Order: sequence, then C-alpha cells, then structure tokens
Amino acid sequence: VDQANYKKTVTLDVERWWKGGDTGRIQVITSLDGASCGYGFQKDGRYLVYVKNGDNHQSALWVYDTTRR
Repeated sequence: VDQANYKKTVTLDVERWWKGGDTGRIQVITSLDGASCGYGFQKDGRYLVYVKNGDNHQSALWVYDTTRR
C-alpha cells in the first residue's frame, strides 16, 4: 500500500485467460478510494477482469465481482 499516492497493488491468481496472456498471476494497481475509481478487492474473492492496453504502457481495467456469498 502506497499511502502517499493513495494506491495499492493487488496480486490476482489467474484461473483462465480468454485472449492472450500465459501467466498464472497478474498485479493490479488501484486507488485506495472508490471515489477515485479504486476497487475494493477482497481476499479469496473471484473476479472477471477485462484489460485494454493503452498508450505509454498503461492499461484500462474493468473488474466484475463474481464471488458467491
């Protein structure tokens, strides 16, 4: 967690890739605050993640929580 920049890094285990990718884990950097478009990942949660590569090696990310509660 980077409190000074209001960011945190989350490591996700990948169950399956749809297109591209071949690693078993990815790292996502998100804001600490939902008001700043941060996402509140939970330990042992399941997520469907869409990533679109952008300019300057930055990516856009969409996350959907698929955890059964």
